[in-house]
Amino acid sequence: MSRLAAIATARWGRIRQIIFAVAVGLSVLGCSAAAPATDSDPSVQPSPSAQPSPGPVELLTGDTSCYAGGEGGTAGVLIVDPEYGTRWNGMPVLWPTGFTAVRVGSELEVRDAAGEAVARTGQAYHISFAHVDGDTLQLVEEIGAYPAAVLCGYPWDFVDCATEPAPYCDVIPSPPPEPVVLDAAQAGPVICDALTALTAAQQEHVAPLVKLIAKNVPTYSPDDGYPTWSAEDSAAARVHGFAIIEIFAEHGESLANVESPDLEALMAATKETYERYGSMTWLNRVLDELPDADWTGDSSLLASFQDGEDLLRTALDLASEADATGTIDCQVPAR
Repeated sequence: MSRLAAIATARWGRIRQIIFAVAVGLSVLGCSAAAPATDSDPSVQPSPSAQPSPGPVELLTGDTSCYAGGEGGTAGVLIVDPEYGTRWNGMPVLWPTGFTAVRVGSELEVRDAAGEAVARTGQAYHISFAHVDGDTLQLVEEIGAYPAAVLCGYPWDFVDCATEPAPYCDVIPSPPPEPVVLDAAQAGPVICDALTALTAAQQEHVAPLVKLIAKNVPTYSPDDGYPTWSAEDSAAARVHGFAIIEIFAEHGESLANVESPDLEALMAATKETYERYGSMTWLNRVLDELPDADWTGDSSLLASFQDGEDLLRTALDLASEADATGTIDCQVPAR
């Protein structure tokens, strides 16, 4: 799957969930209206459409390779992710190019390029972190994905904890809890609190950090050296950057398991904005490396901030519409 295809899958994942839920609901209504079949009537055969059949599922994939000397990893439970196919320890899993998935009952079976079963959701695995670069690295950084070192040869790279429980599967984190479904009255304050914090962070920290990046990172050329930030700019960037990380982590966590059918579009836009900012795993690294951090020519830095600002604008516009109809009482100004 190309980077653009993976991102498009992420953006439209929630819409596919809605379509699937509606389709299931209509199917149930249709079945309840029909007269039940009896075993005594051999002419009545089950409808082929009623039989569960595994079908292809969108899976996040990209080019991966292996580290010389081996990769590090940890254990966790592989679960179904409606946007990326699979999730593990809170992160979408990026499988090697050519891997696919099919639905088996309520779970997904991950298969390699030859069609052989590799893993199944609902089960525990020890997975090491594969090496990625180029477009795949950018994709991993943008969405906070975990590239699986399933094709690397070390014994700890990919371990099925059902068959090899030790030593790599001694501690396995619990899978995320089931979503908490809230009505508009309950979800409104949660969303408003998140949007208020996000708007303040955008104005007080994101915008100043973007200006510092633009000031200190020249247009890239092969002859450019890595710029060294001044002590003053370096200190300011760290203040803004670490504030961004803390704010988005705090409110992103509070939104993670919350759903609201009454405010579905607004909830989705708010969560997507936090996910965009929260997935910038590179930010902590480069802040730690200031004043000598290599920001040169990394256009994905500013692009990620711009994506977040665009998503925030959509969320605030939706909140303003909900305010106008009395659905919530947020009072966050539209941008």
